[in-house]
Amino acid sequence: MDILSILGYVNKFSLVAFVITVLILGFQIYQFKTDSKKNTKAPEVPDFNDKASVPTLNYTRLNLVAEPKKTFTKSSFDQSLVVLIALTILVVIVLVLSLIIRKNTSISQVPPSPQVQLVSSSGIKVYGPTGQEMTQSEESSLQPGDNITIGIVKTNDPNIDMARIKLNEASWSAADITTAFDNSKNIYYKEFTIASDESSLRIDAELHSKKDGWLGN
Repeated sequence: MDILSILGYVNKFSLVAFVITVLILGFQIYQFKTDSKKNTKAPEVPDFNDKASVPTLNYTRLNLVAEPKKTFTKSSFDQSLVVLIALTILVVIVLVLSLIIRKNTSISQVPPSPQVQLVSSSGIKVYGPTGQEMTQSEESSLQPGDNITIGIVKTNDPNIDMARIKLNEASWSAADITTAFDNSKNIYYKEFTIASDESSLRIDAELHSKKDGWLGN
C-alpha cells in the first residue's frame, strides 16, 4: 500500500471524525441551553394584605448556619467544549497536512523520458541544444520540452537537393520538407521541440533526388 492510499484512508477517517465532532458539539450546546432554561425560575411575589392582622409570636432566636447558595456551574460543559475544539483543530490539521503531502507528491512525479526510435532511413542524426550529436544514453534521457535538431546525412549523389524529416507523424506533409543544410556535418536538418505528451519519438527522414524523387519510396 503506497502513501497515497494511506492518505486516502486518513482523509475519510478525518472527515467522519469531523462530522461526529460537530454533531457532539451541537448536542452539548443544545443541552447547555436546556439546562439553563430549567434553572431559570420566575421569582415568587407574596400577596401582601394591609388589613390582615398579624399575630404576635414568641420565638427564640436560633443561630443558624446559612446554607450555601446553589449556583449553576459550567465547568463540565467548558471541559467538554475544550476537548471538542481540540479534536476539531486536530482534524483540520490532519486534513491540511494530507492535502499538502498529496500535492507535493504529485508535483515531484517526473514524466517518463520519451524513447527515441529511428526508422525508415539510415543516416539519421539527433543533436542536442549545444549542437553536439547525442549518444544513445543521452537520447534515452530526453525530456518533454527539450529542443533537438534532427538531421539526415547527405549521400555522394550530386542530384540530392533536399530532404524531409517528420517526428511522430503518420504521413508526410509539405511542412516536413527542408533545404537547410549544414556543410560541416553534411546533413539536411530540422529543429523540433519535444511535446509534453510524447512518450516516444518516431523519426522518419528521406533524401530527395532531382532524378529519382524521394529515395525512401
